[in-house]
Amino acid sequence: DQVGLLVEMHMRPMLYSSKRTGDAGVRRLIRDAGALRRPMLAVARADALASAHPDTNEIDELEQRMARLDATGQLSRRQTALDGASVMAALGCPPGPRVGAALAALDEAVVEGKVAIGDRDACIGFVRQWGGKGEARTGRTL
Repeated sequence: DQVGLLVEMHMRPMLYSSKRTGDAGVRRLIRDAGALRRPMLAVARADALASAHPDTNEIDELEQRMARLDATGQLSRRQTALDGASVMAALGCPPGPRVGAALAALDEAVVEGKVAIGDRDACIGFVRQWGGKGEARTGRTL
């Protein structure tokens, strides 16, 4: 339900601080908001203006930073350079939970800025190095 998601997510931009929030936190918000990024920012602005927040300068800065970090739109579409078949080929494994775990680890590496989202060779290298050694991190910072 998109309305519920907007209500749930609109506080994240209001908590944003250009001095405290790193690029990974902004990329995570881009990924989580997806196609609802603009409506989420609009709801956050409306809430800020209707409450004790003096202005929307930080939300405006966040919007600019999000546009810069997701210039290709791949992050908001969650479109890494690899799909499940590519992961299976890179790891030499059959379909199964390992493939999902590798994609989750790759997703987190993209958010953390360790791998460029559209760089297929870097994504394959990451998945091969990961090799199923660990679980994908699921923590959230923004």
